[in-house]
Amino acid sequence: MNPQQAEVGPINFAFRVDASLQRLHARLCFEGAPAAWLKPQANEAWRALKGAWALRGGQREPLTRSGGAIALVGLKAGDCVELEQDLRALASAARGRPDTFAAEGVLALSPDYWLWATSPQSASMRATFEMPEGLGVAVPWPVEGAGAYRIPPSALRWRSHAAFGRFDEATIEVAGGRLRVVILADAWAIGRPRLRAWVQQAAEAAALLDGRFPVDDLLVLITPVGGDEVGFGTVARGGGPSVLLEVGVDIDERELEGDWVAPHELIHLNLPRIDGADPWLYEGFATYYEPVLRARMGDLSPRRAWERLHDGFLRGAGSGTGRALRDESAAMMETYAFWRVYWAGAALMLMADVSLRQAGGDPGSLDAQLGRVRACCQDPDRGWTAEALLEAVAAPDAPDLRAAAGRWLDARRFPDLGATYEALGLRFDAGGRLLTRPGDPGAALRIAIMGRDVDEAP
Repeated sequence: MNPQQAEVGPINFAFRVDASLQRLHARLCFEGAPAAWLKPQANEAWRALKGAWALRGGQREPLTRSGGAIALVGLKAGDCVELEQDLRALASAARGRPDTFAAEGVLALSPDYWLWATSPQSASMRATFEMPEGLGVAVPWPVEGAGAYRIPPSALRWRSHAAFGRFDEATIEVAGGRLRVVILADAWAIGRPRLRAWVQQAAEAAALLDGRFPVDDLLVLITPVGGDEVGFGTVARGGGPSVLLEVGVDIDERELEGDWVAPHELIHLNLPRIDGADPWLYEGFATYYEPVLRARMGDLSPRRAWERLHDGFLRGAGSGTGRALRDESAAMMETYAFWRVYWAGAALMLMADVSLRQAGGDPGSLDAQLGRVRACCQDPDRGWTAEALLEAVAAPDAPDLRAAAGRWLDARRFPDLGATYEALGLRFDAGGRLLTRPGDPGAALRIAIMGRDVDEAP
């Protein structure tokens, strides 16, 4: 076989997991031209590989590692490869990652660790799962029948979430979207139905931006952690959209009702995947819209929403490493300058929203401008830079958001919100309390953004 071949035929993956969740057997069969190499997505997977074999002509022949891959020499159409992996060793290798959770009878583990890639990649990949009675599988891949899935190309490029075992799964329909909510334990006194209602409430907030939920199908994994709050959330796009939420086992109704993490993560889905160097847009967008959309749906008072935004801007202005926002954003995962990047990005969103509403015409608001994303930019296998996305959604006669953002991306200081606050009539005391009253100057803009003015009943 020529290692330089450009195309690989369709690949059928068949996965089998044992009842103890100790072993995962994977069989890859090539309908057409086979691949030249087989590689793990995460290098740690090598430590958990218990064996690899070629299956051809009724014979099972061992395969060995050569450098960073397994060479598939002499395979032809119709041949298969079989892998045996130690799931617990994989979970141990991934320990500390938020997308990994192991308990009796359940295991959350990213496909990065157990879905091996071929080189060259195939344009068509499908998978089936054989699970012991009572155990299930949760992956974000599109369903193609009972126990059968299509594996999109992004599953081999971007991080993902998945789980095996005995778990609670329910489907929630929200504004044209389908959420598969998988709860990976029964550890919360508050109960599973309340957790599902919490996810639905967050999804309804995310749907307000465009009138419908931003994706057709979403996998949501909920895992327990110690404490009494929602500790962490993350969105992944590999193979399809998925969200993981870590929830403290001692959380109470008040804390769950006031949570911002779940709506923040689901609001992210209104944008496509943004390049890792540009979290100022991706995170700034969700940070701005979380209190705004919750105020519109009545979960948060407009007064509290404005105070939360103001408090965040103060935090962002007082943090960071002193770099220009563009550089701070690109290095965020190394410097941990999250407040600076998130809140500077949110400040740029508020400034853009006010500028668009003042200009009038088309699109008339940040909502409308970003609403264009659904029409232009939701290819699930494409990632975007901030520059390319803002160019794609720009309206001809609207303020140029790229130019406005560019001014502050190259500045070391926090975006100046003085003119924006003046247009909105926002005044705060030294303790961050909003002094603005209903009907004060800027009321029309405040109402347009939050849905009602400060202190007005929903």
